[in-house]
Amino acid sequence: MTADGSVIRVRRTDLPADSNGAPIPPAKVVEDRYVFCWTDRQHGDLVFTRNANDLLSEWWPAYRSADYDTRQRMRLEHAAATRSQLAADMVVAAEAAGTDLTAPQREQLLLPTSRLDELAGLIWSSTVPLVLIEGAFAPDTTLPAPISGTDGDVREPRNLIWLRPRTAEGYLLSLARAGQIELAILGR
Repeated sequence: MTADGSVIRVRRTDLPADSNGAPIPPAKVVEDRYVFCWTDRQHGDLVFTRNANDLLSEWWPAYRSADYDTRQRMRLEHAAATRSQLAADMVVAAEAAGTDLTAPQREQLLLPTSRLDELAGLIWSSTVPLVLIEGAFAPDTTLPAPISGTDGDVREPRNLIWLRPRTAEGYLLSLARAGQIELAILGR
């Protein structure tokens, strides 16, 4: 176990498991109120932090000393890169699974982030999720947000993935919902 005060990193294999096989956090994590638990798949570690900014600082060391605007820009840039990669991965997976995508749907899925405005007001009926970034549409702009043609206008429809970089915590939660990270919230 390594700790620097704001982050505790533990090898998953060093932790005892509960009856369901889930790792039991070290006592220090519980006593000192660490809230976020991220699974570092590359190293096989669990990383516990007190807040979302500490976890993002674990990924990007420059994040810790960055000012508010720089942190927001870092999250937005990461969201744009994640969106592009995730959309491409979904198209490949859909094609491998034999899911029919029309030429316009494929183009909409793979739109560069700089052209997301072309999706304003779109009703997305494909089962392949469309990946979007919070802030590109209403209420942050005058552009109406795309809505699900299968679930309707709900916050987290099954066929729309919203990356939410506005706040550190919102961004982590949206990455987890998108299946990009394994994240647990402890004691909330």
